[in-house]
Amino acid sequence: MSTSPGSDKSSETAGDSRGSSPATDQQANKSKAGIRVSLACVPCRSKHIKCDATMPTCLRCQAEHKPCFYAKSRRGIRDAKKRSMIADKLPHSARGPSLWPVSQLSTVDVPIRFLNNNMPSGWSLTRTLRPTSSPAGAAALLLDAFYSRCYANFPFLLPKPYMMSQLAKNATELRFLVSVCIYAASLYEPSISSDELREAVYNQSFGHLPMTAFTVQALALLSYTAIGEDKPELRSIWLDRAIQVAMDIGMQHRSFAENEPDVVVAESYRRTWWVLYKSDCIRATYENLQTFLLLSVPATVDLPCEEWEYQSGHIPSFAVSLAEYDSRDPCEEPTFSSWTYVIDLCRLVAEVVLPLHLYAERPWQDEVTRADMKISNWLVRIPKWKKEAIGPDGSPDLMLYSGICFALDLVDGFAIGPLDRSRVTNDAKVGPSWNVCPPELYAANALLSVFTFPLSTSSACPVSIPVIERVCLALLDACVFLGCDTPSVREKLHFAFGILKTYGEVWPLAKRLAAGIKDVTSTYLPPTPGSGGDCHPAPAVSTSVSTSVSECAASLWTEALYPATQHVSDHHPEVAFQMPFYEPFQEHVDGTFENWVLGGS
Repeated sequence: MSTSPGSDKSSETAGDSRGSSPATDQQANKSKAGIRVSLACVPCRSKHIKCDATMPTCLRCQAEHKPCFYAKSRRGIRDAKKRSMIADKLPHSARGPSLWPVSQLSTVDVPIRFLNNNMPSGWSLTRTLRPTSSPAGAAALLLDAFYSRCYANFPFLLPKPYMMSQLAKNATELRFLVSVCIYAASLYEPSISSDELREAVYNQSFGHLPMTAFTVQALALLSYTAIGEDKPELRSIWLDRAIQVAMDIGMQHRSFAENEPDVVVAESYRRTWWVLYKSDCIRATYENLQTFLLLSVPATVDLPCEEWEYQSGHIPSFAVSLAEYDSRDPCEEPTFSSWTYVIDLCRLVAEVVLPLHLYAERPWQDEVTRADMKISNWLVRIPKWKKEAIGPDGSPDLMLYSGICFALDLVDGFAIGPLDRSRVTNDAKVGPSWNVCPPELYAANALLSVFTFPLSTSSACPVSIPVIERVCLALLDACVFLGCDTPSVREKLHFAFGILKTYGEVWPLAKRLAAGIKDVTSTYLPPTPGSGGDCHPAPAVSTSVSTSVSECAASLWTEALYPATQHVSDHHPEVAFQMPFYEPFQEHVDGTFENWVLGGS
């Protein structure tokens, strides 16, 4: 009888084991224990290579001089010694005192004006700048604030140590970008007036700018701030100009990054191109466009690397191309960087979501089901460990989570309205006092679960504002119209509203949307005496009341999304700016959504 080589080896090993001494057995057991470990650092796990799980830095990361950190388990690590050795510290290159080149910062025109905090005598706000700071010193402190509070949302910019180095060598090219970073940081700093800084960067943005990648980064960053500042027209102008400058200087070609001798700067160039791709895709999605410009641009830019590789400066020698990613084996799919997953999501949106805007009224059910399946499959494909990985500052991978929010927001849209009429039927078999959970509640709950992770809401990206607002509207709709007015749903509504209100401390868009949500909620879900502030169950909703609240919510919904600007319509005159599966409240006004909920025709 034939045996496999593995069987022979096993038998031979067993024979050796039986004839060995106790000391040899002990050594063998110790060796096996060293091979099988239940814990692996994030860099080793991402490459699917063996990790010895040495605390605080594994031997492989030590040998390669790379940052080593471990994903925090939600159940915790039982070994107290190992728990204490997982250091929540930034990489060595990111620690230490601020070393911004003050002489170069003095050439940056940033009109910094300090505000009175109006605090009682002897009291002061913590973490605020002092009027005694020199202009260059205040600029340096604001740059520190940008990297501590804002940078995680914009990881296409250079890491702090490399930005310092570039500023010392080439302050002229970075002047506009530094001004925009200082302006963005001032939005989070209560002791600094943003008005003068806003006017300064706005004037620069419409003037002559150097044709460099740093200009593209500055315009991209400005387009993000314009979303939160509730200036959608400026957002489109700056994004379009950033795309134009990027294409004029050739950032769509692989050679643009390859010709840069500094590998970290080259990686920053690649990320800049792909963040434009992502922003253009998101804009097309919410402005009801059938395509977006960068989708048709032949680009050979390689895919970005992992965040910890970028921040440490240890960029992989060989970047993954889009063609290599497309040729992967779906049965044995390796792990890719978070940027790669988000880029793939944008391509899926272009394939299955944007074509839904071709339909004058409602998309066909088959097309919506296909889009829902594709986006849901993308969510399933993300490795669990990547979702649980936490960086040195305790926050998750925000690039990955921005993609997850975008995907769940799309799934939320698929579930809303008459598109999924088959999911809600009158003949559902439920017990007494039980209701069928509406599909939009599933999507809203999934979206809200993302924000239960240790995300800093005060420093969150403004792109997330309409997402949270949409969750509030879905939960409000469930309470008022869908018979789901329960304490659990109200708690989720209060949680989502609290996040939106926190956003409003920095971003005017969130403040305006939170005020609108509060008005609608206080009108139709007012608190009752002795309820502790909870909303009382809503009475039966008449047609007039339904129309009234729907008109309020419909205006909030429409204004929250990125409205179509004249600039965009000039380039896309054939597009009817409708987004049917993102306007459920308009169906209340038309009187059809109630029929769908009640199972009517």
